[in-house]
Amino acid sequence: MMIKKLVFLLESKYYKNNKTAAFINNSKQFLDPKIIPLIYAYSSKGISLKTDNVIHNGEVLDFAGQTVTCILGQNDPWVVANMIAFLLSGRPSFLSTKIGQEIYFTLPKKIKDISKMNEDCFVNHRLNNGSDAIDFAINLAYEYSRGKKKLISFKGSYHGQGHLPYGASHLQSHRRFFGTFDTIFLDAPSHTKDINRDQKLSKNDSNILEKLTLIGKDAFAVIIEPIQFNNNGNTPTRIFLQNLRSECNRLDIPLIFDEVQTGWGWLGKMTASEYYGVWPDIMVVSKSLTAGYGPLSAVIARRKFSFTDAFGARTNGADVRSLVAALAVIDRLIGTRDIPVEIIDSQLGKELKSGLLIDFEFKQQILMQQIKKLRKEVNSEAKHIRIGQIKGNGLARMIEIQDKNRHFNSKLTKQIQKKLLIDGGVFVRLPSNNDEVHTLFIKMPIVASENQIKDGFQRMKEIMIHI
Repeated sequence: MMIKKLVFLLESKYYKNNKTAAFINNSKQFLDPKIIPLIYAYSSKGISLKTDNVIHNGEVLDFAGQTVTCILGQNDPWVVANMIAFLLSGRPSFLSTKIGQEIYFTLPKKIKDISKMNEDCFVNHRLNNGSDAIDFAINLAYEYSRGKKKLISFKGSYHGQGHLPYGASHLQSHRRFFGTFDTIFLDAPSHTKDINRDQKLSKNDSNILEKLTLIGKDAFAVIIEPIQFNNNGNTPTRIFLQNLRSECNRLDIPLIFDEVQTGWGWLGKMTASEYYGVWPDIMVVSKSLTAGYGPLSAVIARRKFSFTDAFGARTNGADVRSLVAALAVIDRLIGTRDIPVEIIDSQLGKELKSGLLIDFEFKQQILMQQIKKLRKEVNSEAKHIRIGQIKGNGLARMIEIQDKNRHFNSKLTKQIQKKLLIDGGVFVRLPSNNDEVHTLFIKMPIVASENQIKDGFQRMKEIMIHI
């Protein structure tokens, strides 16, 4: 009862006030210049953030899921309620790996089932973020393939931040300062506009597989993103991933799928592996695993890797609050039977019964209709910019930006992204590919309404035609 009373007494502490706003505005005095915010947000619901910006009464529409994480937007009622209920329950809030409780086993069992790997696999969910999990996955493969020193990755790849992720990332090559293995970067796979379309292997993809055959005997792993979002949305074909899987089997090379960006609902399936119908030996998931409600990532691997002594396997006991959030996110995406009778007939109750992914196709169609409409209007009305290809898949889309001469222009793309936020009240992201940025990255939370999506694209049009 004391905690509940304190919650009531402290609630106003977190409301917007002028002192807090002034503190944020003076952040240049104490923050690293690279992380100073452009605007200040003080409340949020779904994809709508209330900010100190003067445009659109301070409303910013989040078309990016913040750090491409928040598939449920902000302050999802089911996730928040579950976390509050857990915190009020008196259950342990953090435990060592030597002391567990049932939630430590409930979540990994669900992750294992959702991954659809196979029965003979295991889950390590004691990791904080995608970079941690990539580090652990590479270690698993390295220990399993003891004696081999080469990692095979791809040009345009991005696998996070840290020693091993830097080593695996072509886009982070400039950050590598030492290493225990050599990375060979094969060419980026050929891009497809439609994963579901039957296609033959391109010459580029055939050459990639031939090179893998030649160098594979020295490789301890192949690591790939099912969609290279930070490489401007480069999307491999299904037949390429099928052949990559077959070649890794033949050469006995562990195949790692980095599903930090693609996992947990963005493609209409819970994983890109399920969407492609191709499964790796080791799968990494993070970001939308908790939808922004806590630090957590997981590695799902075939049983043969469980006998390795990979670094990082035992360090972290996992934040139990993140586990609660992750279970609630799964409820929201695929549905649950555990619905309080008092809300079963409400809109939330209906969504929990069916899961939000049931509306995925409708949301995806609305998103694509609006992107194509924006391209048509900008290309006919704007004087200084054009929209080129639309890349990506599902609710995660990349819009190519060109200047009036149809050339890519990083400076122009960055200018547009900033103006969309400050002057248009729409937040989109840029891919993390250094100076070759020429796409706007949209990752639409599945809770966005049709009207919000249309409103946001109208705002984007007004900004882009006047650049």
